[in-house]
Amino acid sequence: MSTVIGSMHQLVGDNLIWLAADQRQIHVLNLRSMTSRAMVCDTRERIGTMIAANELVAFTAENKATVFVGELIGQGLTKKFRFINAGQKLAITCRHRTVACATLQRDHAFVYIWHFDTQQGKSFRVERNASPISMAMDELGLLLQPSTETILLCQFLSTTSHDSDDLIYHTDAVCWRFTYAGECLHSIKQRLGDYNDTCDDLQFCTWTGTRFIPASHNGLFMVQRESLWDPVYRTRVIHKFEFDENSDTFRGSLHPRLQNTSYDRSGVVWWEDTFIGTETEEVEESIIAHLGPTTYSFLEPRTPSDPKIPRTIVPRDRQNGQNDQNDQNDRKDVFMNDKWVVRSYPGTFHVFCYDHTMQLPTTEGTLNGIGDWEAFRPVIKRCK
Repeated sequence: MSTVIGSMHQLVGDNLIWLAADQRQIHVLNLRSMTSRAMVCDTRERIGTMIAANELVAFTAENKATVFVGELIGQGLTKKFRFINAGQKLAITCRHRTVACATLQRDHAFVYIWHFDTQQGKSFRVERNASPISMAMDELGLLLQPSTETILLCQFLSTTSHDSDDLIYHTDAVCWRFTYAGECLHSIKQRLGDYNDTCDDLQFCTWTGTRFIPASHNGLFMVQRESLWDPVYRTRVIHKFEFDENSDTFRGSLHPRLQNTSYDRSGVVWWEDTFIGTETEEVEESIIAHLGPTTYSFLEPRTPSDPKIPRTIVPRDRQNGQNDQNDQNDRKDVFMNDKWVVRSYPGTFHVFCYDHTMQLPTTEGTLNGIGDWEAFRPVIKRCK
C-alpha cells in the first residue's frame, strides 16, 4: 500500500477524502453539506494509491494496472482506464478534469494523460539517452497544467561540493515541462539552498513519493517529499518546501520551524502566509496551533485565528479501536486550505471551519455510512 503523505487522507475544497480501514473503499465527505459518498474498485480489491484535486479523485488497486476516477461532487459513476506500464514506480496526479500517470522503466519514462469527460488518453515516452531523467530513482513528481496542456516532471537529485576539506551535500530540483504530445519545452534546475536529503539519519531512507499540494489559489504549491525511514515501524519522514508555477521557482519554507532542518516529523502546513502546526514548544498537546507567518506567536495571519465551533467526526470503520497500523503513522497529519483545517487522529478527524458565512450544525449527529459527529468548543491558548 502506498505511504505517500495525504494518500490516506486529503482535503480538497469543502471535501474531506480518506481511505477506509479495510482499504477497499474511499469516503468523500462534503463538510459544507455534510453529505458523503463511497468509491470502490469494481473488483472490490484493496486500494493501493489515492490522489484528489479540484474536481476528481483517482485511485488504483494494489496491482496499479487500473486507475479508477470519480467526481468529488455528485453521485456519478466512477470511470476507469488501464495503465499498461504500471509498476512499483508508478506516479499519479490529477488536476481539474485530467489525470496523469507516469512510470520509470529501465530505459525510458512513460507518461499517460487521460481526460475524465472524453475518456480519451494521450501518451509519450522520454528515452533515457535523450533526457537526463534518472530512471534508477523511485521518485518522480508530477504537476499537471491543463490550461496550457503541459505537464511538469520533477526529480530531486543529491549532489556534493567541496568547501576546504569539508564535503557539502546539496539537493537539486530538476524539472522538465512537456506538452501532452511529448515535446520538451524547457527544463528547470535549481539548488534548494541549504536543504539536503542526505543527513545521517536519512541516508538509508526509501523515497516513496513527491506531491504538489495547493497552498493558494494562484499557483503556489507546498511540495511534500516522503521517505520511509524505518521499514519495520513504517516511520515517515516528510520534507517540505514551496514551488511557484508562475515563476517556475522552488524555495524553502518561509517559516523558521522548517528552515533549521530539512525534514519535519510533526506536522506543519501552510496556506499563503499562514502556517498551521500540530504542536508548539509552549503547547505540546494542542490539536492545532497557529504558528503565524514568521514566528510561533499568533501574528494576525490572513487566515482568521478564531475558528467557528469545530466538529469531531469519528468514521464508523475506525470506531471500537479498529485502527490499522497506518493510523499510527498519520497521528500528526494536518491539512488546510482557505476555509478548513483538519487534524487526523487514529479513528477521528477534528475539523475547524474559518468561513464565518457558513451555517454549521452545533450539536451532534450521525452521518450515513460514515459515523458519528459532534460539535465542541476548543480551549484556545496563546503562545508566548
